[in-house]
Amino acid sequence: MIINKNVEVIDELKNTLSEIEEWSEQNKIQIAHCVLFDREGLPAALWQGRVDWKGFLETAKRIGNDIIWITVNRGNFPNEDRLNALFEFADEDEKESIINAKKFEGKIVSIDIYWVYRGVLNTLAEEADWVDEYFDYEEIVRDLSSRVQDYIIQGTMQEKAEKLLQHPKYSDCKNRTDRGYLAQQMFGLTSNYRQIAELAETIKKLG
Repeated sequence: MIINKNVEVIDELKNTLSEIEEWSEQNKIQIAHCVLFDREGLPAALWQGRVDWKGFLETAKRIGNDIIWITVNRGNFPNEDRLNALFEFADEDEKESIINAKKFEGKIVSIDIYWVYRGVLNTLAEEADWVDEYFDYEEIVRDLSSRVQDYIIQGTMQEKAEKLLQHPKYSDCKNRTDRGYLAQQMFGLTSNYRQIAELAETIKKLG
């Protein structure tokens, strides 16, 4: 899908956020802004349907909650270095979509609101009208980022495999286990030493 540059993106949730903050102040509800709410260990209830933020917060107030948590998610756009890296692997449609997605930068994509009652995390998400279009753009960026990462990993493994081949003890390796052990000694247990050893043997056979 190509992101349409002619569709105007209005930052309508900017006003929504101001209204939430104003209502909370008037009703003596404290807002805690958080980047990511830690939900571990909490059963969760996602509110959907016709309930808007005001109905959600009025419910919180009615049952005695005096604090809510909010996560504001804003649109982002790759910096120049990352953009150039992505474009190395993008086709023309993907490039056009990313360029057109510049319009999302800095605008509020969604507002996640949370409160807890009797051990249950209650959540409501207010989303921009154009959220689906933004998610399409994010999917393109994730896919291209994966391609970039795969290329980097493959290139790094190639370099290490060639170094492994040049090691004086490589010719003494009689089997896969020996080659893997040598790669582990050279590059560490946390590296993909088995794959490096296999790649080195493949390079040797092809070379």
